[in-house]
Amino acid sequence: MGTLQEKFMQLKNELESEFSIKSAEKLLNEICNVNNSDSIELLLSLLKDDFEYDEFMFSIIHCIEKFETQIYVKHILNSIPTFIYKSPRWASIIHMRILNSEKTLLAYIIEIRQNAVD
Repeated sequence: MGTLQEKFMQLKNELESEFSIKSAEKLLNEICNVNNSDSIELLLSLLKDDFEYDEFMFSIIHCIEKFETQIYVKHILNSIPTFIYKSPRWASIIHMRILNSEKTLLAYIIEIRQNAVD
């Protein structure tokens, strides 16, 4: 079965070598099924603006969006400092999705306010 980190490394290697959508989707599903919120930031690190298959990048987004809203936005905010520079296109897409979901936007605002106070 393997740990989250092992599965992540397998997926990362798959994306950096001879890419197989079937194999990559299988690994991504295994990571999603682990249901560990630590996977959010790991998966965000895989998003690449120049990746050939946008549909797989959206699969990554759909996986991370399955988490409870507060957990999801907290990890997005934790990832912004590196994520926005590494992959500005996908950072923009994720933020558009947040803005278009009233529930997620409210959780995002609350999380930002709480972090500003801390």
